[in-house]
Amino acid sequence: MNRKAGKLHTLRRKGAPHCLRSALALPAALAFPVAALLLYSCDPPASTPGGTETKHVETRSDGSTITTKTTAGGITKELVIHPSVTSIEDNAFRNSGLTSLTIGNSVKTIGKEAFAGNPKLKTVRITGTGAVETNLFIYSDTSGSPKGILNQSGSSGIELIIEDGITAIGAWTFSINKLTSLTIGNSVNTIGNNAFYGSQLTSVTIPPSVTVIRDDAFSFNKLKSVILPKALYDARGNAFDGNPPGLRFRDHKGRALGTN
Repeated sequence: MNRKAGKLHTLRRKGAPHCLRSALALPAALAFPVAALLLYSCDPPASTPGGTETKHVETRSDGSTITTKTTAGGITKELVIHPSVTSIEDNAFRNSGLTSLTIGNSVKTIGKEAFAGNPKLKTVRITGTGAVETNLFIYSDTSGSPKGILNQSGSSGIELIIEDGITAIGAWTFSINKLTSLTIGNSVNTIGNNAFYGSQLTSVTIPPSVTVIRDDAFSFNKLKSVILPKALYDARGNAFDGNPPGLRFRDHKGRALGTN
């Protein structure tokens, strides 16, 4: 793996403020190329006309950005993972004050507690083209019990948005995470087994593009209503087992399809 600055494909946790770390790391970077991984770029804060918003953009050595906005309504901190990143290490963004996360399907592994200690994290967006990796947001603890990575944020619930371009959601990818809202893009055609198992959803809309829903894809949530393509009603298998009795299904025209 090329370990020079600007070509990092694995995110590592940075302890010091980015501007200070750049200053400290520079002499070492000249002598030891590995130290260049610590470099950040420092962009000056920007204010909108009238002084109602202040924005600061921190660009990490791998190209990922953290944008901090201060407005009359409070502070938001948005992390956008660069498309070149393929792996995120343990504790990489622990206690970072994140309110939203955008992550591409180029990421294949996420370390334990990578986003832990971010109680204000409310929105996660999945971008890219193609499939989302199997087991991406889940891991096993030392006892072998499965744990949801987004649960480690401390947030009371996550809005998950899977944007257009994603074609498949892998098995177990988002299972056992606190998802209170889910939007699935119109390019998704396959939802893998246990993809959203035990994720606390109360309603979901399956877009017409989906032609395959594997067993237990939405099992053991808190679903009360599901909108899905009419053609899939008889082909949904055990995708919705374990939800509250009386779960209602409707097609995209609002017509009742029955109950679970």
